Amino acid sequence: GRAWAARAARRLADTAALRRLARDPDPNVASEAIDGLAEHAGHADDALYVDALRRDPAQVLMSAANALRGTRDASATPALVAALDRETARRRETSRDARLALVEALGSAVPARYARDFDPAVAERAAALAGVAAAQQRLPPRPVPTVAQLRTVREATILMADGGRVELRLFPMDAPTNAWRFARLARAGYFDGLTFHRIAPFFVVQGGSPHANEYEGDGPFTRDEVGLENNRGTVGISTRGRDTGDGQLYFNTVDNVRLDHDYTVFAEVTRGMDVVDRMQEGARIRRVTVR
Repeated sequence: GRAWAARAARRLADTAALRRLARDPDPNVASEAIDGLAEHAGHADDALYVDALRRDPAQVLMSAANALRGTRDASATPALVAALDRETARRRETSRDARLALVEALGSAVPARYARDFDPAVAERAAALAGVAAAQQRLPPRPVPTVAQLRTVREATILMADGGRVELRLFPMDAPTNAWRFARLARAGYFDGLTFHRIAPFFVVQGGSPHANEYEGDGPFTRDEVGLENNRGTVGISTRGRDTGDGQLYFNTVDNVRLDHDYTVFAEVTRGMDVVDRMQEGARIRRVTVR
């Protein structure tokens, strides 16, 4: 509800409400409010944006970094570097969006060491801004699942907090790295308590993000495995570009032909599609089991 309040305040240009909501503990609320302040107050609230850089959620860092682009506030550069260093120390490919936003905000002040970043997208952009050659140092790849491991991945049940059950048949031989990661995360309790944060009518239901947004997920990225069709009732992996799966999943609520060959399908609903169809934004997962 507070996120919608922030959206309303942005539409109304209510900067007093936006300043209050920009400090909200929920990152989605804070991010929306910071975006609104950047639109309506500009650099007059740079001190607030700099303060937001002390927070960790990706979308808050992105909003604060974007708001600070072109600032003349002398405190912004060291704060941006500190946030970039802190986020980089996590060594997560899935932090790309936040780190790119920080690099762009720094511009030519980005430290030249980021031209040797583990993420090629970050390394190339930092190198271009710093005027040096890129020489990225990739993270070691995660081991691929074995055939024996994949044979343990057949079915799954998503038990919702409201008592609804969605049963899945998994496709470990068609999407091995993505089906295996889903199973690995489920068995570790990763999805327990997370939500479906995106309900797009006649399109998809998406969730499985620790901060209920597009920018937080498990790392590192997984590759695309795009052999199966995105028909109604299939389950796919959300991405933000080629080979950027981060463990977030979506249900196709219609036949989404336009997603074929771009988005991985790793499962299909065998029972409980009615539960998916009636989900509302914020529907919470109680537990996911794999067998």
